[in-house]
Amino acid sequence: MRIAIIFMMIVVLSGTSTGTAGAADPSTDDQKTMYALGLIISQSLAPFALTESELDFVRAGMTDGVLKKSSAPSKRSSSDMRRPTVG
Repeated sequence: MRIAIIFMMIVVLSGTSTGTAGAADPSTDDQKTMYALGLIISQSLAPFALTESELDFVRAGMTDGVLKKSSAPSKRSSSDMRRPTVG
């Protein structure tokens, strides 16, 4: 019950739809909550206009961060990273 309430709060506060898209088809309350969390995170990534390839790197970094895995030193300088455009 608590998970269902949290899920509904996330959906209401974020203004996202509960519909699913793509391969994800959450069926349990926990899966729906995690899917909604992904939608919320995606909104903060929108300014970067990531390609699918770039999203793979973001996904890998998030996985390493969440699972507290040590990350390999970056071979790219910070000036090489894509920045959101304002305009």
